[in-house]
Amino acid sequence: MLAAAEENREKADWIWWGKGDRSGSFIPMFGPRGSAQTLVAVWTYGSVEVQFQWMTRPPFSDVSERRALRELLNEVPGVAIPESALDKRPAFPLSTLADKASLARFLGALDWAAAKARAAGQTAP
Repeated sequence: MLAAAEENREKADWIWWGKGDRSGSFIPMFGPRGSAQTLVAVWTYGSVEVQFQWMTRPPFSDVSERRALRELLNEVPGVAIPESALDKRPAFPLSTLADKASLARFLGALDWAAAKARAAGQTAP
């Protein structure tokens, strides 16, 4: 989990650290505080949760953009997000990203999504 946090820290504009009593999490945020786009949450119990439910700002307020992100994530071996989850928080095991090629594909999907968010004005100057 620490390697995933470090990789996301370098790519995200900032990291939101969870405050759970039993389960910890971190969420890479893209954009300024108060108007940032959340894409995924990583949990200490070994799960990566895609935050479709909270993607309410452009460009991801458009379901076609969430669908495109879903398609990119589903290219990662072991990830199978159904179409019906585009307004939910589907999850997959963090261990899915243990393989370097899988992690690279996942981070590529996040890079794509972050670029879309930034192009839509989600990042501070």
